[in-house]
Amino acid sequence: MAAGAPVNAKGFMGTTLLFTQFADKAEIMKRLKPLAVNGPLLDQKLRHFERLRNSLAHANEYASSPDQAKHVCNLARELLSMRRQIREQLNEKQASLP
Repeated sequence: MAAGAPVNAKGFMGTTLLFTQFADKAEIMKRLKPLAVNGPLLDQKLRHFERLRNSLAHANEYASSPDQAKHVCNLARELLSMRRQIREQLNEKQASLP
């Protein structure tokens, strides 16, 4: 992503990020240090997100029981929350640039 590339309200950060591997996105998140989650908890959440991503990408049964469906919903909410926090951080950093 180019320096100073805008982050819009929908969270689009340019095509470069869309085409990165999950591991690269996870590394970016670790370096950004989202506000609510850091360290081992962030690593655990990233592993859960990656498992869900892999299940969805390979059309596995990712929510074949009510408990699994609840888990998927919780993961989706956590992921959206982290994405919102990251977008806010990026916008704040971008606003502080000369």
